[in-house]
Amino acid sequence: MIQESRTVELARGDERLVGHLTYGAGTESDAVSHSLVLEVGGECFERVGEDVFDCLLSIRQELEERGMQIHVNGACVDVWPSPMSRSMGGGRRAYRMTFGQQALTKDLVDIFDMAEDGRLGTISEQTQYRADWFKSLDL
Repeated sequence: MIQESRTVELARGDERLVGHLTYGAGTESDAVSHSLVLEVGGECFERVGEDVFDCLLSIRQELEERGMQIHVNGACVDVWPSPMSRSMGGGRRAYRMTFGQQALTKDLVDIFDMAEDGRLGTISEQTQYRADWFKSLDL
């Protein structure tokens, strides 16, 4: 299994926390599986899924239930991976969406890079933004 790791920032209200993310891809029989582990404040959140974005969504759901938010691009309301990014790249890169504009290669971001303040949101807000972005394309 190929693994990478990095330090990330999280928030619980006004409290700032430092966490450690480890993510990777390996093969399980004929399918590729992806894993994501977040260690923060003595707790460990671990997920295995079809891609790392899926794993991140699952961990974020649990964090949201605990009043916590992870400060990475993958938690920004205007970021979502394309089906190709998910299948070919494991969901590691995603598009920053702008209403009325088709997403381009220049709009790709690493979902684990630190997010800009003001862009973070809940999974529900992110899902709604994606749906509204599709409508704005007037296809």
